[in-house]
Amino acid sequence: MTSIPTHVFFRVLRSFVVTTALAGTPVCAQDITSEIDKIFQWATPTTPGCVCAVSQHGKVIVNRAYGSADLERDVLLSPQSILDAGSVVKQFVAASVLLLVEDGQLSLTEDIRTYIPELPDTGHTITLDHLLTHTSGVRDWTGMRPLATGDPDALTLTLRQRGLNFAPGEEWSYSNSGYEGDRRARERNVLLRLHAAASVRPAADDVDHIPARYDGRGQAPRACVQEGGRAMEA
Repeated sequence: MTSIPTHVFFRVLRSFVVTTALAGTPVCAQDITSEIDKIFQWATPTTPGCVCAVSQHGKVIVNRAYGSADLERDVLLSPQSILDAGSVVKQFVAASVLLLVEDGQLSLTEDIRTYIPELPDTGHTITLDHLLTHTSGVRDWTGMRPLATGDPDALTLTLRQRGLNFAPGEEWSYSNSGYEGDRRARERNVLLRLHAAASVRPAADDVDHIPARYDGRGQAPRACVQEGGRAMEA
């Protein structure tokens, strides 16, 4: 799939900020749809695009798609398109964990090895709080993948580590591995409670159904239904 040019990325970012502001404006659905259409008029069938939804007082008042999902195969985006959420997922992971902390079902000071005992013992206690705040010292698996043989998933790369970049809590360094560990902890020990607390239904096997190459219809080839962060960073 053709990569998105920098100027298109900033257009999307600017459009997101504007539509977020519009969502808080007390206008009728027709008016806001017209305004949003103007914002995204730059997205055409021959350019990368986006899907935009606006919710007001708990009701979806706009749900529109603009531009192309795949320029190579001329597939347009639709309101039903499945997109890679990327690191936006992190805020929902964190919020779900904090709901369990609020309910007394988890503790931010718990050792992550309680949930993932195969994580190598580095001589330091790594807590859920460290993972959530990028202060664990666990190395980012995305930087290690180019050095690995084969095609290991995110968890495998995380478990292969025999050391930390720094002692937990002493420094800050963005790490996707931290949220991969947190996600696995949820899956293994608190998945059912987590979904109950977040009021969502768990997907089959709780795997990521994100196609490596999107077909625009929400359908992933079987080989692309991947687990462990291969198709989507946690």
